[in-house]
Amino acid sequence: MTSQKQDLLQWDDACRAFNNQEYNQSLVLFKPIAISAKIYFNMAICYINMNQLDKALVSLATATKRDPFFALAHFIRGIIYFKMNLFAKALTDFTNVLKNMRSALVIDYTQLGLSRKLFAFEALFNRGLCHSALGNQTASLSDYDEADLIHPTSAGFGDRPLLESKIDQACDLGSRALHSISLYEMDYELAIFKPNEQKVLNAQKVDYIGSPTVFLDSNHRLSEFFTNTSKTRLLQVAMKLTRMQDSRVP
Repeated sequence: MTSQKQDLLQWDDACRAFNNQEYNQSLVLFKPIAISAKIYFNMAICYINMNQLDKALVSLATATKRDPFFALAHFIRGIIYFKMNLFAKALTDFTNVLKNMRSALVIDYTQLGLSRKLFAFEALFNRGLCHSALGNQTASLSDYDEADLIHPTSAGFGDRPLLESKIDQACDLGSRALHSISLYEMDYELAIFKPNEQKVLNAQKVDYIGSPTVFLDSNHRLSEFFTNTSKTRLLQVAMKLTRMQDSRVP
């Protein structure tokens, strides 16, 4: 069993491999420490970059089991289902994104180690495309309208014209929109959770003192020495204790 410090350093090594596009190596490092939803999400992103979508779905399923409120995992899985023409499943995932956001307009994942904000309007637009693909144009238009309404223009998110253009095209194309209009996605070459830099630096610090080892001296008293104390030093201390004991003998 590895320690938390070792897991943290291995997580960092896996992210470095990912940054170098060494996705297989990144997976090799992630798998032994795969406990949290974030690590399973990272594994899914590796598989996406390797175009192994079935394996990505397995990892995302585990991520959502570990954290049922993991909106971004549902968002990515919805995208995969859509690309696999599984529109009903994609619609369910995008709906779960909105439920898990609990009326929030945005979730900022940068605080958790991933350089991405997830906006509710993105999930709404994507769900609108799902409705359109399933032939429900009324529900589709409703999602487009709401996406346009809640777009956070005041927050400085600068692609409102892009959203409006996508909505106009989607409305014109109807059920054909899924072949011509792209979903809102994310940059899969950057989209992984990374450990806190300060925690990694702290974990990399060398412990020159070591952990204490307790043993009995010649008088059966508890004495503490450090594990990295040399054998020579231990022998010197033992000899000193013996001389002290001999000096007390009348």
